[in-house]
Amino acid sequence: LATWSMDVETRAFTYSERFMDWLGISENGLEEVQAYEPLPEEYREAIPAAINAALDPASDGVYENEHPIINQKTGEIRIIHAQGQV
Repeated sequence: LATWSMDVETRAFTYSERFMDWLGISENGLEEVQAYEPLPEEYREAIPAAINAALDPASDGVYENEHPIINQKTGEIRIIHAQGQV
């Protein structure tokens, strides 16, 4: 299990050590633009849109998505199932 969180005010992302390892990054607290770099190009609009939908006060606040991430050091592709609650 790997975890991440997003500060809704600053939109900075924080990751567990395992998730950082999967992403191939060493810096935590990434800004939103940097956080989406490990996504394949075709997911870089859909994932932020799904997160924004969960942040909408009119929504149930649930985020659930399955998508690939690319390790920034090795290029390894991993499919993750992400779940969250606002």
